[in-house]
Amino acid sequence: TTKTSAPADIDTGSASKSIGVDLVNVQDTQSDADRFVSKKGQHVISFTTSATGSIPANGGRIFMTFPNGFDVSGAAQGTINTGFEGFYTVAVSGQTIIFTRTGSSTDVGANAAITVSVKDIVNAGAIGEYSVTVGTKGVTGNAYIDGPTASTTFHLGTQMDGITATPSFYTVNTAVSHAITMD
Repeated sequence: TTKTSAPADIDTGSASKSIGVDLVNVQDTQSDADRFVSKKGQHVISFTTSATGSIPANGGRIFMTFPNGFDVSGAAQGTINTGFEGFYTVAVSGQTIIFTRTGSSTDVGANAAITVSVKDIVNAGAIGEYSVTVGTKGVTGNAYIDGPTASTTFHLGTQMDGITATPSFYTVNTAVSHAITMD
């Protein structure tokens, strides 16, 4: 039980969150075409399990929590998946995408480089820096094996379509002016 300087209880310790060892090199990358606000695209999540971590075969889970503002409700398996055998199912709970391993007889061991991708995520609508929190759990229970660990930040910007620059004249060794129009 945690107490304040006065003898009042802050919490009674009734709810605890199991935290694992940090994952290493957690990154969320997108193609240049997918790095825009409100854009639907694919996120490629890569990380390395800790020196003591693993992802169990047939039921081991990877949790990826996106910040508020991202729409992950239509998340589906992406095209890039490395570092483990078998397949996985994709489920969504709130802002969290859960990959559950299936069709495998081999655990992912310690210090393993993993890459999973998920498509059909709609990026947040605000320009800014974001990160995704990643963790791994066993077949049952809510105890983290590794994580949760925040990814390095990535930037979402705006896409400017329909910009045309037309030179008004061009002569060698002469200044050039351009008319810029936006549709």
